[in-house]
Amino acid sequence: MIEGLYALQILHDMGFKNFAKITFLIETSEERGSPGTRALIDRLVKSTTWS
Repeated sequence: MIEGLYALQILHDMGFKNFAKITFLIETSEERGSPGTRALIDRLVKSTTWS
C-alpha cells in the first residue's frame, strides 16, 4: 500500500492529472498463484483502460 501511495505522489509531482479511477489490489492469500486471485487479476486487467 505504501508503494502505491508513493507512486501516486510521484505521478502527481510529475504533473499527471488523470486520477479519475485508480485500482489497487491488495492480495493477502497465503498461497501464491491462488486460482481465485488469478481470476480476479485477469478480470481487473480486462476492465482497465491505460492512458
